Amino acid sequence: ELQVVETGIIQQGVAAPGSTFTLRLWGEPGRSARCFGSWNSAFVLRPDLGGVLRVGVPAWLLGQATLDAQGRGAVTLRVPNDPNLSGRTLHAQLQTTATGMNPVLSDGLDVAIQ
Repeated sequence: ELQVVETGIIQQGVAAPGSTFTLRLWGEPGRSARCFGSWNSAFVLRPDLGGVLRVGVPAWLLGQATLDAQGRGAVTLRVPNDPNLSGRTLHAQLQTTATGMNPVLSDGLDVAIQ
């Protein structure tokens, strides 16, 4: 039996200066999940990282979690209270990993800062 498990990331809440919002994560249960972000986007084939890299350089770790028994997780982010961030787009992407298994990259997520 072949089972396909989708890996994904969605935004919950509004991203605005001084606010918090959550990135909801899903994928194979028990995997380690790391969210990366950048102000720059990319489209680079990176099979060694698990697919197509959508987050540009420079990138930073937004947060990490372990996916639960249902394959769900979350990372809550706080947007700095800087009005210069309004109108910018944060490009985010999820990578899941597990010992002895290939990493998997989600599609990219564009988070518009209000």
